Amino acid sequence: MSYLHLRPWIGLQTVVVAFALAIMAGGQTSEPSWYLKAHIDEACSCPLFCPCYFNTKPANDYCNFNNVFSVQQGHYGNVKLDGMHVWLSGNLGGDFSQGKTEAVVAAFEPSATQEQVDAFMKVATKIYPVTWQKISTTDRTAMTITHSPERHTASRADGKGAVELVAASGSANDGKSAPRIENLRYFGAGKNAGFNLYYGTHRYNGHGYNYSYTKHNGFTIDIEAGSPTK
Repeated sequence: MSYLHLRPWIGLQTVVVAFALAIMAGGQTSEPSWYLKAHIDEACSCPLFCPCYFNTKPANDYCNFNNVFSVQQGHYGNVKLDGMHVWLSGNLGGDFSQGKTEAVVAAFEPSATQEQVDAFMKVATKIYPVTWQKISTTDRTAMTITHSPERHTASRADGKGAVELVAASGSANDGKSAPRIENLRYFGAGKNAGFNLYYGTHRYNGHGYNYSYTKHNGFTIDIEAGSPTK
């Protein structure tokens, strides 16, 4: 949600509706404005392309993932998120219909302040409007991220994770640029520039998880979302 990709599925719609009803019942909230514009390198344990976007269950009875955020612009209230890199790992679980997922581990670069950590996680609940049974934000590690049309890579200095995305075959143009899926919603993000399809080779080892996949689902996506008054 990958991590968090619970399609524009029925469960997600249920969560969003319930959230809206809660606001209506309790009156206006005083939550600060928020905004996020980010590039995401995403990989999970499903085959390419992830069936989670069209069903309430992944290909297996689990969905292990690595999502790497490169924030271009963002804020939560007065806390700026510009330039942050955030690594999300964990397991979505095997059934998304109730809007509940198993666990997410968020890793931040050492330069991130606790204010920024807290602010990003607040924004993350907007992008991924689900209930996580476990959340950890304690990991701090440097990250190396590279981008090119045919290949995207990300690695962690602490050795806990790595992602390599290699463009899937099928491009009608040069055979290197990744095929693209458009007109498909990415969770709670209001806008996206399309899903660019890659074969994902990725691994993660930490917080009770130890998984590794070769040539499974992967994609990159640029998203934009925010409250009505950014």
